[in-house]
Amino acid sequence: MAHHCVRFGAAGSTSVNSSLGCGVETRLQRREFYRCCVAVSPKLDGEAMGRVVVANMGDEKGEMEKRGYGHQVSTKSKDALLRRIEQETRSRKETDREATPVVRALTWALRGVQSEHAVGVMLGDLEFPLSIFTSVIQKLGMEKKPQAAVALLRWLQRRDDRPNVYTYNALLGVLKANRCYELAITILEEMRKNGVASDIVTCNTVISMYDQQGRYDEALKVYEDLRTAGMVPDLFTFRTMIQVLARSGKCERVLELYRDLEQQERDGIGSGRPELKREKEQRQELAAFVVQLCYRRIWGWLSSDASTIKELGELLARMQEGDIKLNEKMSKDLIRACGQREIDYYPVKWLYFNMRAQGFYLNASLCNHIIRVLGKGKRWWAALEVYENMMSVGPPPDETTHRLLLSHFQILLNSASKRGIWKWALQLLDKMQEKGIEPDSFAWNAALIACARAHEPASAIEVFQKMTAHGQKPGVLSYGALLSALEKGNLNEKAEQVWEHMLKVGMKPNEYAYTTMITVRGKAGNYNKAVDLFQEMQRDGMAPSVVTYNAMITACARASDGLGAVKWLRQMEASCVEPDSITYSQVIGALASAGEWRLATSYYIRMRDLELQIPGFVYDAVLKVCEANDAPVNHEMMGPRPLDIKVYRGPDRRKAPVVDVNIDAVVSTAF
Repeated sequence: MAHHCVRFGAAGSTSVNSSLGCGVETRLQRREFYRCCVAVSPKLDGEAMGRVVVANMGDEKGEMEKRGYGHQVSTKSKDALLRRIEQETRSRKETDREATPVVRALTWALRGVQSEHAVGVMLGDLEFPLSIFTSVIQKLGMEKKPQAAVALLRWLQRRDDRPNVYTYNALLGVLKANRCYELAITILEEMRKNGVASDIVTCNTVISMYDQQGRYDEALKVYEDLRTAGMVPDLFTFRTMIQVLARSGKCERVLELYRDLEQQERDGIGSGRPELKREKEQRQELAAFVVQLCYRRIWGWLSSDASTIKELGELLARMQEGDIKLNEKMSKDLIRACGQREIDYYPVKWLYFNMRAQGFYLNASLCNHIIRVLGKGKRWWAALEVYENMMSVGPPPDETTHRLLLSHFQILLNSASKRGIWKWALQLLDKMQEKGIEPDSFAWNAALIACARAHEPASAIEVFQKMTAHGQKPGVLSYGALLSALEKGNLNEKAEQVWEHMLKVGMKPNEYAYTTMITVRGKAGNYNKAVDLFQEMQRDGMAPSVVTYNAMITACARASDGLGAVKWLRQMEASCVEPDSITYSQVIGALASAGEWRLATSYYIRMRDLELQIPGFVYDAVLKVCEANDAPVNHEMMGPRPLDIKVYRGPDRRKAPVVDVNIDAVVSTAF
């Protein structure tokens, strides 16, 4: 039990104390100095206090002069105050605290004072516990009487029982509420000079004042100082600072602070008392505010042209650390807003997996949108994971889902075919069938092309057979890719068999198939048959490309027919097909093999003048044929030897050995 002494009169008078909550002295003779000591407990008898103050009226002029107020207290004013106390005591409600009647009466009496002198005149030598005056200051603030509250504090500073941190906090709260900021800073300085240490309530009040003034940096400085001083922030501190940082646009710091609050709660650091209902509500409001702030921040990221994945990644990471979760509606709205840019895959992926973790419902339409956005961002495996989740936990995929997944696989297969990653292409085909997605002709052709680029004829035949086994009719692209794989594997006879089968089933060759077979026959030394194919191609209305002419020139080079190569070059130029580096390289090689050193040198100089890329072996061939024929070499015109060109062919691109493959299943297929 805490006891506070309430004095009336001067020292030397007798008093009676009671440990039951209130000790009241009996009436003594008037015009004498007397004292009443009251022990104020949580069960203070307010009615008894009222009787005490009424009984202690009299002339205390000498005492007032001794205290330095300069004149006698108005008997009427004191009389009115004491009657007010008695009146408030009689009308006290059961829900009121014991000290409430005195606080109300003092507030009523002091609301009009303007200075500490006026307070002294009003109260005279009446003394109450400091806690009573602290409550009076708070009440004066509620009644918008900050000057009266300051006057009361000044008067209290002259007493032996000086204001403590609670009294100062009460006044600072009054000044903050009435926006008396400069005066509040003055009181704060006085508080420090008087040796009264600030507590967390003091810091909270100062932070709130700076927040009201828009002085966010100063508010942040106060917060950092209180943490440095070892103070433990309470919920009000975190709420105020989070609002301060949010207004100043420092969302990342907001999340850091919220994470600190979460950690502090998990560690059980705080007041140690049970959480009040209002505090619980404020905590929930703060959580909702932070979630809404993150929601708006992600919206801002989506609508900004300067958005970066790094920026959003930091935000989402802090949300994860602070266990900040968007609700179902927020998540769906954000997902629907994504898809305009490739980088939108990042928030979509994060939002999707968070929705799954929280057990939110996703319909097929939303999942399809997620798959579409992930595909646009080239996150096809993540899109496949979404599809797998739909298969396992729902919602069931619909026709749109399968169409989207098929398009994603086509992109992946196309990438595999361009890079010649044949194993990956085969794995993709297996994955499609495993997930119930039937590969279409595009998918099979992409896998065939990948095998061809990787010089894998056996794998190409296997894919071709699987394609027909699944009911897909091979097209000209399918046959062309298979022919290319056989050509690159140097399986010329097998290529001829596939060619004959292709014509037999009524498949009309395209330019690529013709060019491939011209190359096959050129490799086999069947130059005349290669010419027949070239002419047949022209009769079918196809204009030979630079690749086709290069195939014919290469056939001449294999036969050391230099003049034949020159003839094809001139025909090529007459057809307005521009020769490239490969064209001239093969022509020069053919001329060098035929011993035509003059023409070889001439075409080498032309190739250099056209600024085409010259392989080192072409320079060597010209030099060798000139030396073999004792011909002079004009080194100035030929220039220095070009550097050897190293071409990266990918991890699977290697020269394939000649292997025996079985194409019986291919050539026996009927459609």
